[in-house]
Amino acid sequence: MTNSGKETIPNSKLQTPNSSKLESYFGFAVKSGAVVFGADNIMRNVRRGAVLITEGLSENTAKKLKKYCAEHRISVFVVAEGPSALNRTFESRGAKAAAVTDVSLARAIVEQMTDH
Repeated sequence: MTNSGKETIPNSKLQTPNSSKLESYFGFAVKSGAVVFGADNIMRNVRRGAVLITEGLSENTAKKLKKYCAEHRISVFVVAEGPSALNRTFESRGAKAAAVTDVSLARAIVEQMTDH
């Protein structure tokens, strides 16, 4: 548990989304239709890729999504809230979780998230 009372997600990294490469890769994925928004949609439709969740995702939903991703060996990363193109994309879709399903773009996003 963190100081805020939220459980941290193992093997994930809290990332301040200031990386233009990360935002570019995510933007490419959105434009190509390779992003699934929403925790329920992710758990119904995604079997590979990378999952990005915002800090605002409820603790219960985060636990369910974390368990699902662990079972399917999907990388999960927490994106810090703040002013960025990445967060604006989440907000415009009314979602707090998104999965990039294109394997190449997901790999590139994982590399960006783990390098910082």
